[in-house]
Amino acid sequence: MASGRKLKTHNNFERALKNKYGLGQGSKYKPWLRIQDVKSHGSRKLIYGRKTQREHHMLSSIESEHFYLAEFSDSVTDIREQFPIFPLNYTLKVAKILGVEHPKHPETKDPIIVTTDQLLTIHTPQAITYHAVSIKPKKESYDLRVQEKIDLERVCWGLLGVKFSFFTGNELTRIQKRRNRRN
Repeated sequence: MASGRKLKTHNNFERALKNKYGLGQGSKYKPWLRIQDVKSHGSRKLIYGRKTQREHHMLSSIESEHFYLAEFSDSVTDIREQFPIFPLNYTLKVAKILGVEHPKHPETKDPIIVTTDQLLTIHTPQAITYHAVSIKPKKESYDLRVQEKIDLERVCWGLLGVKFSFFTGNELTRIQKRRNRRN
């Protein structure tokens, strides 16, 4: 696999922004994190999106599971994975207010850009809305640090007026994912 970008410092973040990572919509969106940029314990994969006409970077099988559900939902018109919450000062302030440690790079200890697993664009007859989704396996959802990071995302999106959900999947969604993948 190709070597990924190094997102360790503020300068790295500035370079990524200059190259339009984390920006755009539909086929023009470039995820903040790509499969080659991060180490993963799960199964990473690229999935071609019919709606967006681009490859999506899924960092785990449960992210893929949720992607297929969104891809086959009539109301979802765009799926942006590994979506950054900008600016860094915003998430730093929210973390401080919540009394939780802001995520930081394990080597440099510098604060990192917080990302949400998937940001969906929803079209209904009434409006276009957004829905941010944090996706974790159920067994990880009991970890206090994981809960703190999810809460940070939830509050950040809530302050922006964006609906937020936490997805852990279940047997029914795994069956739906397998069925949708075959179509």
